[in-house]
Amino acid sequence: MDEHVWQRGYPLVVGKMQQGLLQDFWRHHYRNCPELPVCGSGLLELHNDILAVMPWCALEGQVQRFLGDLGKMCLRAHSQGGGLQVVAD
Repeated sequence: MDEHVWQRGYPLVVGKMQQGLLQDFWRHHYRNCPELPVCGSGLLELHNDILAVMPWCALEGQVQRFLGDLGKMCLRAHSQGGGLQVVAD
């Protein structure tokens, strides 16, 4: 994720919803743990969190595009029995 997207999205994602996998994902950017795996029903939970914050991101096109792409990846991974893994660098 581009640093600019993370910064612009932080108040929208973390500020609007205090808990959930999407908030964990967004906060993970600066965590000590290098990996955040999401699989199975967690992928659907992450997708639902994304859908919940999308209306707040209407004026932030890059954030909205990133979340839309992430949501699609969640659905694709779930349908294929796979998972997603966030790796902080």
